[in-house]
Amino acid sequence: MVVAPSLGAYMSWRWLRFFVIGFTFLLTPLMVVAETHALLIQGLGGEAWYQRQFDEQVELIGESLKGVIDEAHLTILDVSAARREAVVEWFDTVATGSVETDSVLIIMVGHGTFDGQEYKFNISGPDLTSGDIRENLDRLAVQGKVLLNTSSSSGALLELLSGESTTLLTATKNGNERNATRFGRFFARALGDTGADLDKNQKISLQEAFDHAERATSDFYDEEGLLATEHAQLSDSSGAQLAARMTLANLGGAESLQHSPELTQLIEERDQIDREVESLRLQRIGMSDEDYQFVFQSLMLELISVQDEIELLERGDVE
Repeated sequence: MVVAPSLGAYMSWRWLRFFVIGFTFLLTPLMVVAETHALLIQGLGGEAWYQRQFDEQVELIGESLKGVIDEAHLTILDVSAARREAVVEWFDTVATGSVETDSVLIIMVGHGTFDGQEYKFNISGPDLTSGDIRENLDRLAVQGKVLLNTSSSSGALLELLSGESTTLLTATKNGNERNATRFGRFFARALGDTGADLDKNQKISLQEAFDHAERATSDFYDEEGLLATEHAQLSDSSGAQLAARMTLANLGGAESLQHSPELTQLIEERDQIDREVESLRLQRIGMSDEDYQFVFQSLMLELISVQDEIELLERGDVE
């Protein structure tokens, strides 16, 4: 026997959500399907260690985006392709091929600098400046604009792009936090971490990934007993709450891998070695070059070995 819900039940958020979804469904034939146009830019590493980190981050983020964004609207500029003219060309394409109801997502992974006046993102050829970013964002007539920048000094954009109707997420709180950041690494890994899926809907939103990475970054400094040199920020001047609405990862197909004890243990080992390398870099002052290189190379050999095992397990190439 089905009992009709009371008036109070109808007023609950579940019933309200039901009616909103139903009403939206009725209007669907009248609406234009909105697209998300995404650009992932990889900057120069400068050193082999950072280049490896950026390679991994771009690979993880790129694979995640391929699961939620039409690949026809996804552009990934790796370190060899990321040049100012390629970025401008992407903006040209989106400016002419998008409609007002579309959204734009730009993710920048790399190093940044700030001289007190201008922010620069380090890529091959002329760097991408805050002026370049502002000018090209202004060309887009879309309603939703999101810019995530994981670089050092990225917080300078919070002021330099103020007034833009753009959701900004940065690894630092201002341009004066100039040290290389850890936030990007934690953000990229959050996209495949079920722990970041707070509402347990098998999807990870931009907001969830940001929050997870922010906590992980803070925990890193606490665990290492270090003074934090970066403080991630999220600014949504549009008031559209795009960070909460934009999905970056779909976990539906990764469940079996997430529950592999062998893979979990190897990833934990890799993360521990990463932390040891980070700590070593911070403690380099006071060490002789010979001692530093010996320890660094030992850790890198161990890291390569563990990473090889992870990749074998992920491909299923195990006996």
